[in-house]
Amino acid sequence: NESPCDPSLLPSLPSSSTSSLCRADKGGVVHAGLGKASFDPERLHANIATFASAIMAARPKGIKGSSAGGYILSATLSSTMGPGVPITLTSLVAAGQSMSKSK
Repeated sequence: NESPCDPSLLPSLPSSSTSSLCRADKGGVVHAGLGKASFDPERLHANIATFASAIMAARPKGIKGSSAGGYILSATLSSTMGPGVPITLTSLVAAGQSMSKSK
């Protein structure tokens, strides 16, 4: 399984900005930088889809449930200091699956 924190997963980001791209805390929360304010919507969507695909690929086999719902409890998108915007798991899974199919 790929690590969801692998900097090579998000080719849209310059290599200098991927050094602290992602971190996971003890509670299982994954924090990741997926883009910049200057990114166009397509580029940002591609990074979110790639990251969602990597998170789902890293899912341990022993987790109950066949969907991401048993593994991903919630997702939120925000700017550095901005408010968080909840993302539905359905849209996150669809983005990840579209990225998996295009590989």
